[in-house]
Amino acid sequence: MWHVKYSHNSLFYQENGYVILDNLLSVKECDYIKRRLELHTTDDYNNILNPDRYEFLISQSVNKIKGSMRERIDYLKECKQTSKDIRELLKDKRVVGELENLYERKFVGLSTHMIWKQPGTEFSKQAWRPHQDNSYSKNKNGLTVTINIFLNDVTKENGCIYNYPGSHKEGLLAFETNKGWNNKNDPGNEVKVPKKYKKNDVTGSTGDMYIQHGNLIHGSYPNESKGMRGMYSSTYIVKGEEFESGYNAMRKEIGL
Repeated sequence: MWHVKYSHNSLFYQENGYVILDNLLSVKECDYIKRRLELHTTDDYNNILNPDRYEFLISQSVNKIKGSMRERIDYLKECKQTSKDIRELLKDKRVVGELENLYERKFVGLSTHMIWKQPGTEFSKQAWRPHQDNSYSKNKNGLTVTINIFLNDVTKENGCIYNYPGSHKEGLLAFETNKGWNNKNDPGNEVKVPKKYKKNDVTGSTGDMYIQHGNLIHGSYPNESKGMRGMYSSTYIVKGEEFESGYNAMRKEIGL
């Protein structure tokens, strides 16, 4: 496992399709993000799609809009604050700067995603099949990038990502369509992994950021531990590139 600290390793990234930056966010920042997003999660800790958008937070937590008029209004204020905070995280210069260093290009945001693996819930067993994130946005030039920020220490036992270094060079492969959002089982547009690539487990500490090429084949393990594996994710694309919006994801260009 290769980690770098506050420096871009473009040669490693070009060869392997990923890189990990240590301690990009502080533990305090990660705890705040978790607390904000837990205000809006369901009892089974379903994934939260696009928490940077007010309307998405409301639509995924309608059951929380209850009680007195004041309580309902207070909750809507929390939605507004959370969406503002997550949008700021999407635009964070520490994140965007690393992407622009790697590519020497300008980026725009496309979407955000919170993926919980809370012990004792059905979603804790969610294990993503080997897939490429670009199978959703379908950029023909392979210029989408996903970042994942570890909101707590990530291990194989609590459901880390695994990847296949170098597989991004295959381009966008044929895949079997599987539902991603709201799928408690094994989501992901599954691809057949060419035999020449070896599986690599992506582990790290709270505050680390994992940057991943949109065509890199990857998946994840279920959480078999007694602790949560919280991971915030967002997707970017080189400015001016074409992409598919998606029926539920509703990807759109977000200026950074």
